Amino acid sequence: LITSEDQFFEKNKSDIRYVTTLCFKGFSLSEKFFKHFTEIIEGEFYKIEFIDCPLEEGLTFGDILDSCNVIYLSIINCSITESDLSEVLIRINPYCIKNIDLSGN
Repeated sequence: LITSEDQFFEKNKSDIRYVTTLCFKGFSLSEKFFKHFTEIIEGEFYKIEFIDCPLEEGLTFGDILDSCNVIYLSIINCSITESDLSEVLIRINPYCIKNIDLSGN
């Protein structure tokens, strides 16, 4: 469970290497978050959750999750738009995803 950008910035590839579930909760996602996410997140994840994580202007979940390999994806209470959801569905690995939870949007 990651509850702040600073907490996430402390993580590196070796910290995440054997993690199967990531949960980001209760903070705004910035361009700096996006860059760090793309630098350290690789491989397949069982579950990635974004809960109460609004995006700063100009950033999309489609950008963040581009080519992501995740089985269960949750974007809960983050005000995701229909166009952003379309981008997420186009960009994530379709052979991997099994379930998407978009409750509270």
